[in-house]
Amino acid sequence: MTALAGQRDLGNGLSDLICAVGGLKCGSCSAKIERALNAVEGVTLARVNLTTGRARLIWETARANPEDLLDRIAALGFEAHAIQLEAAPATREPSVLIALAVAAFGTMNVMGFSTAVWAGLVSDMGHATREMMHWLSALIALPVAAFSGRVFYHPALRGLRHGRFNMDAAISFAILTTLAGSLYETIRGGEEVYFDAAVSLILFLLVGRWLDGMIRERSRTASDNLRQLVDRTARRIGPDGIAQSVSVEDLAVGDEVLVSAGARLPVDGVLANAEAEIDESLITGESLPRHALSGQPVIAGSLAIVAALRVKVTATGRDTRLSAIADLTEQAEQHRGPAQQQAERFAAAYGPSVIAAALAGFLLWWVVLDASLSQSLMIAVAVLIVTCPCAAGLSTPAVMARAVNLAMGKGVILKDGAALERLADVDRLVIDKTGTLTDGIELLPGALSDADLSVAASMAAGSTHPLACAIAAACPQTALPGVIEIPGQGLEAPDGTRLGSAAFTRADDGEA
Repeated sequence: MTALAGQRDLGNGLSDLICAVGGLKCGSCSAKIERALNAVEGVTLARVNLTTGRARLIWETARANPEDLLDRIAALGFEAHAIQLEAAPATREPSVLIALAVAAFGTMNVMGFSTAVWAGLVSDMGHATREMMHWLSALIALPVAAFSGRVFYHPALRGLRHGRFNMDAAISFAILTTLAGSLYETIRGGEEVYFDAAVSLILFLLVGRWLDGMIRERSRTASDNLRQLVDRTARRIGPDGIAQSVSVEDLAVGDEVLVSAGARLPVDGVLANAEAEIDESLITGESLPRHALSGQPVIAGSLAIVAALRVKVTATGRDTRLSAIADLTEQAEQHRGPAQQQAERFAAAYGPSVIAAALAGFLLWWVVLDASLSQSLMIAVAVLIVTCPCAAGLSTPAVMARAVNLAMGKGVILKDGAALERLADVDRLVIDKTGTLTDGIELLPGALSDADLSVAASMAAGSTHPLACAIAAACPQTALPGVIEIPGQGLEAPDGTRLGSAAFTRADDGEA
């Protein structure tokens, strides 16, 4: 069985794959895909993230075929393809801005004609003038609805072909029914047409779709930003000792790479240098760098400071610890707590309920209340229009993803989205590790005299060590030439003055 790009062996006979899924519109879409995939023999997990447009599949390698799983998603009316998270950009829906601009143009013009007609009905507008206004409205509204409404028509048709009634189908039905009723009234010379309502509905729904897309775009970057922190190229040291740039995907366990000072490690590995200073704050939250010795493990995403590093590779790509943290973040975004589950149940029943309510309204007015066909149709359309946006099915997963993203921006990584729901009941916070709740490194006022601070700042001005940077920021000075930096110890000036650890400066001996 051929493995797909991005497929990973988890061990214990399990494999996993991340795939991009197109056409997701609400919680009922993702729930339907999950039910279909979880029913496949050998599948142990199928989780769809509505906000990021991705699905994670885990299956027993010997019992399921990933290509069959992707075909099953396609059979439900959704586009699906495997991706490599480290190499692929986030899945993006096509932009609706052009359709939105056309709808806005059409709405403004049709509204102008409609305002004149409604004002003319209570004044002196003649029948011929009103008919002309109706036809002008139709000439603008019909092309605008055909072009801008495609955002809703295509997903609606795709869903109906696969027996799935989604909110786009309800929206499309409302738009087309309004246009058809208005065109019928225009042809027979009726007084009331609603071309303005049709194009306005398209405009407002496109504004909502655009805003929703912006929220998704901002929210889907949490886990991706972690993965993209490291370069996708590395400098591999060959047998001749020369470092050459290669793709991280081409690295193998046992290769040795060279990481320049100020760059982030692209892989997990063990240090080949005798010693080094490594900033691991991204992974551990510790603001002070770690003094690592030869043979000690180093983590992808860590920052090499002071000097270049030689690292022997132990893990790359999705096998690194940084990628595991990103996976936890994405799983937190996918969390389905009580609120999400309730929203999905609501969204699944919402579309058919809307159509049933509109049909009931039409029959009530046409059959029971003996209203005209056009008036009864407008009642049904009104029900569809006011109930079209399925906010509950869209907002809950978007809020969850956005909250995870904002928390990560503040340095808080969530491994379980349930923590957000439980947070409302928290009244005490206990921290079990010092050094992780800081705003960075700041120099304490009065820690050094003005003279000593000036000397220390001139020595620190040329260093990238976090403590040296804090001193240089507290007292900006021109860098002192000839300063030597010794990793893990400190700085030494040409005249023998030292700045660094207590042992390095011999402060413990009273000589500093």
